[in-house]
Amino acid sequence: MRRQTSGRLFKRLRAVNSWLLVAIIVVASELLTAVMNSVQSLLRWGYLSTDLIVIGTVDAFVVSALVAPVVIYSLRSVNKHLELENAERRRSEAALKENEEKYRLLVDNLPVVIWTSDEAGNTTYISPTAEEIHGFMQEEIYRGGSELWFGRIHRDDVDRVKNDYASLFRDRGAYNIEYRIRDKHGSWVWVHDRAYSKFSESGRQFAYGVSTDITYRKKAEEALREVNNRLNAILQASSAAIYVMDRVGNVTLWNKAAEEMFGWKAEEVIGRINPIVPGEKLEEFRGKREMVLSGEPFVDVELSRRKRDGSLIDISVCAAALYDSSGTANGIMSVVTDITRRKRVEEELRKYRDHLEELVQERTEELSLLNEQLRQSQKLEAVGLLAGGIAHDFSNILATIKGSIYLIQKKRQEDDFIMKYAGQVLLSVEKATNLSQSLLSFSRRQTITLKPVSLNEIIRRIARLLSQVIGEDIEITMSLTAVEPTIMADSNQIEQVLMNMATNARDAMPEGGKLAIRTDVAEMDEGFRKRHGYGLTGRYALLTVSDEGTGMPEDVQDKIFEPFFTTKDLGKGSGLGLAVTYGIVKQHNGFIWVESNVGRGTTFRIYIPLERGDAVRPVSADTGPAAGGKEGILLAEDDADTRATMGEMLRMTGYEVFDAADGEEAVKVFLKNRDLVDLVLLDVRMPRKNGREVYEEIRRVWQGGKFLFMSGYTADIIDSRGIAEEGFNFISKAALPDEILKKVRGVLDS
Repeated sequence: MRRQTSGRLFKRLRAVNSWLLVAIIVVASELLTAVMNSVQSLLRWGYLSTDLIVIGTVDAFVVSALVAPVVIYSLRSVNKHLELENAERRRSEAALKENEEKYRLLVDNLPVVIWTSDEAGNTTYISPTAEEIHGFMQEEIYRGGSELWFGRIHRDDVDRVKNDYASLFRDRGAYNIEYRIRDKHGSWVWVHDRAYSKFSESGRQFAYGVSTDITYRKKAEEALREVNNRLNAILQASSAAIYVMDRVGNVTLWNKAAEEMFGWKAEEVIGRINPIVPGEKLEEFRGKREMVLSGEPFVDVELSRRKRDGSLIDISVCAAALYDSSGTANGIMSVVTDITRRKRVEEELRKYRDHLEELVQERTEELSLLNEQLRQSQKLEAVGLLAGGIAHDFSNILATIKGSIYLIQKKRQEDDFIMKYAGQVLLSVEKATNLSQSLLSFSRRQTITLKPVSLNEIIRRIARLLSQVIGEDIEITMSLTAVEPTIMADSNQIEQVLMNMATNARDAMPEGGKLAIRTDVAEMDEGFRKRHGYGLTGRYALLTVSDEGTGMPEDVQDKIFEPFFTTKDLGKGSGLGLAVTYGIVKQHNGFIWVESNVGRGTTFRIYIPLERGDAVRPVSADTGPAAGGKEGILLAEDDADTRATMGEMLRMTGYEVFDAADGEEAVKVFLKNRDLVDLVLLDVRMPRKNGREVYEEIRRVWQGGKFLFMSGYTADIIDSRGIAEEGFNFISKAALPDEILKKVRGVLDS
């Protein structure tokens, strides 16, 4: 700008001096002309002689001579002034150049993008920093024009950007906007643009703006939002009542469990003093509040609190202080469990125990142990819901509990009071066993057993377990065809397919959504094969599983059935779920197809050939009492509790039992009592020698002997030891005592 001003000033001065010179010359010329005209007029009228003419002419030249120095002096003055102006101009241009270089370096190294553009959106200047953010060089951006800018903006943002940009020129308003734009490598970048418009000297309007890369900030905001959503989901999904109070006792958070426990809705208590404290407990409440705010531990403290209907309940409270950024305690979070029922049960049990001690002193210790086992099983059941991987370890504990209850029922049949609680315990143990076996059935690999089964019936049977696996924030909808589709399949394997589909849908919908399961009957013909590129002609049962999750790009869809391929973070997925699903479908002579779009969910379609005829219904198990016997049984079990319980159970039904704590001891006990042993009952997994090794060693000296294997481990462990695959007699430790005894009797009688 300074260079342009200096240039214009120099041109004006040069023009003024030129006009001054011309004016002097014109004045001198006019003077000479006037003198000559006067001389000619006087000569014509006779007033002047020739001498006078000569004198006049000389005078004219004298005047001209006098004017010439003035002209020369003026010219020299102008020239000197111009030289001074020229020197000043050169100094100004040098300073301007230095400033321009300084500001150019400043702009080039700013962590933001400086840009100017015209009304159409064509970039007229952009700083080199744009290449770091967008991947495009300056020349590419200039050549690309407005299409390169608007064409890269996210489709959800482009209209908003165009409208605000047009308003900048139309209304000369503020342009302050955040939006997503794709860089040269295809990645989405979040930017924040701020700009104003201004008219140039030529009368054109331009936008002058600054663009900042805010991708990291947006990701941090999204991560924080996700964490907050997860924390809120955890708080709301918790079965324990959770509430937060400020320093004076005003409620700031009140979850759904708190609403159910105390009766007040969140909107009724938030911003007010906690209403659950009875009037006579206010002083106690204030003291405990100050104790927590001071940082003292407050764990499993039992208190009495009020419900909305005025009744009192017993609660167990764990509380901790909340701190602000300066480290000052500004609130308290409390986690509350209603222990009213537990306190009543404990009181009843205490009275019953006192009465029972009077009647049967010798049973006190056994009942106390049973009560402890019951509490332990309840804890393990809760853990089993969260981690199916420990379910097989749970089996030994459940076997011991079931055996103990069985013994109590058999020995105390006339004591109805004991039988009542023993039956309740057995029911609880059976629930835990069913849950454990349900979880295990979806993680093991078995040789499939094909039978005509109803696809709809399998879905109905597993629906409840699917709901437990995917969580409460995902809604399952089922649309099952009225015509029952019968397929030749292994029910366990089809259940595993459904479980894998539901698990993938859950992971694709971290914030909840809908999972739709649908069955139909489909016909594959040549037209179908040509349209889809797969299939064999015939009629199929079609299982469709759809979610509203994040979806998948095409390159991911091409790899999802490959073993160990996963898009999840490290440690959050093995990459085998869909690979196993694909293998199961192929084993059933079926086909699987996936359709997905990023942000629009995923749909899996599974085709399994239809089977003519009716589906096989599950056969009810024999519920009659188990028969005993007088035979000798070698019991090899490394778990002491299980061995003791099972041994006592066998002895009670008449059998003679020989115990062994490991594989080597089992061989020794057999060799010592071989004439008395009619059946060898072996745990598959034992120290020193496993069940298969014991079997091989005993069989060498006992041809035609009878063996029964038992285990609480998953089928893939058993198969790896060659037990199930060779068709040996096998019973799970999760079976009921009567089932185990029936199996023992059946093997002995075979």
